[in-house]
Formats: sequence, C-alpha cells, structure tokens
Amino acid sequence: MYFVPLISPEPVCSVTSPGSTQRVQLFSPKRRSNGNSFVATCEFQISGEGCHQNQFDLRPQIRRHERKLKEGGSMRRELDYIMVDGHGTGAMEVEGTISNGVEVVT
Repeated sequence: MYFVPLISPEPVCSVTSPGSTQRVQLFSPKRRSNGNSFVATCEFQISGEGCHQNQFDLRPQIRRHERKLKEGGSMRRELDYIMVDGHGTGAMEVEGTISNGVEVVT
C-alpha cells in the first residue's frame, strides 16, 4: 500500500509483518482531468500472506482542533489506520486539483 503515504494529508507510519509475501497487482488504471481537477482510479489484487498496516498520525489534526475538542466537540471522518491482512481485492479513487500545472490530492 505504498500509495497511502503519498496521498495522505497527515504523517503515516508503515509497518509490514516479518516474512510477508504480499504482492499487489494493479488493474484498470484510469485518469480524468478537466484542467482544474483530476480523478484517478485503479483496481488492485493482493496475493500472498502477511500483513501491512498504515497508521495515521492524528496529532496534527488534534492540535488544529484542540479548542473545539476541549469544548466537547469531536473530529469527524478521521481514519486511524488501514490494514491489509492476507489476500484480497480492492479499488482506490483519488481526487485532486490542478494549479499552475501542479496536481494536489484533496
């Protein structure tokens, strides 16, 4: 899951189990762009045994929302980790903006 740290707005720590034999094969990559924004999609298949986890560091988010949290508020839609254990299939979709020729994932 090498792409997770590349697109995450927060720091990510990646851990792979010892002896993992997991492999990923990508299928059907597609990309659409209209000049101001883009969407990229891809299907994937994971084979082999083992485990891989991407743990998100939520401390920057917590600091940004500290006052709201102290007042009893909450953070919505925060992802703690992504874990892939064993084999399976999936798909990902990445959206972003284009400014001065630079693509930024949103």
